[in-house]
Amino acid sequence: HGLGAANQGKHVELSVSCTNLKDQDMMSKSDPVCVLFEKRSGIWAETGRTEMISNNHHPTWQKKFVFNYNPQTTQELKFEIYDWDSKSQKLKRHDILGQIEVSLGTIVSSAGKQYTSSLKNGGGGRITILAEETNPRALGKIKLQLMGHKLDSKDTFGKSDPYYNLSKKMGNGQWSLVYRSEVIKNNSNPKWASMDKPITEICNGDYDREMKIEVLDYDSSGENDLIGEFTTNIRSLSSGVRNQTKYEVINPKKQRNKRSYKNSGTISVVDFRSFDNLTNHPIVI
Repeated sequence: HGLGAANQGKHVELSVSCTNLKDQDMMSKSDPVCVLFEKRSGIWAETGRTEMISNNHHPTWQKKFVFNYNPQTTQELKFEIYDWDSKSQKLKRHDILGQIEVSLGTIVSSAGKQYTSSLKNGGGGRITILAEETNPRALGKIKLQLMGHKLDSKDTFGKSDPYYNLSKKMGNGQWSLVYRSEVIKNNSNPKWASMDKPITEICNGDYDREMKIEVLDYDSSGENDLIGEFTTNIRSLSSGVRNQTKYEVINPKKQRNKRSYKNSGTISVVDFRSFDNLTNHPIVI
């Protein structure tokens, strides 16, 4: 050991998404999961897997993979995409939709820290991996609870089944999904459960970093409609309760086509807390 902190390498967070996955299911779209392996002493060892996303050919996973990056060594990674169709955790029980092998160094040194490749050994499709070095000083967690008000109905017959995606803007201008809420059925004033996440994952310690919240209407067939969206940052959300902020949920299509359009509802912050990992003391934002 004794090498000192300087040589310990950096922590890199990877976000993964795919496009145009092929169906393995005859009856419905695939339910993709990404499984990550690292080569250790010549053998592939599983290091983690994402959540499953149902009925989706273009999955964006919220699960992040974090690696200790050392430019002096070659860290070989393998990403395998599976169609998850049983309760079994054994990979052999699931159909593979594609895979790639790539070194961590290749991902990190790609333009804009974004690596995109065609998937091999499956039905085709593409994988995109976004990398970001994590800020070692961004210790702590954030708890955030949101509520919708008078959200537009997308369904002809009833109220929408709303959920939201929270994403952070990456250095290259792309968005990386941080959190996907649960779906609340048939409710235009949903109060979602609290999100509880590390600060590194949410904004990497930059409280003014641009965040996007998209509110969607869940559809079991996978065709989820956008109710509307807005951009904000953690600093604004942190004072949302105090300032009683109402964020307007805007649907760009409706905004273009209707002169009288105001918004598709609003979002407010019910609860926001930030605290230190070790002491649990509040962090002032």
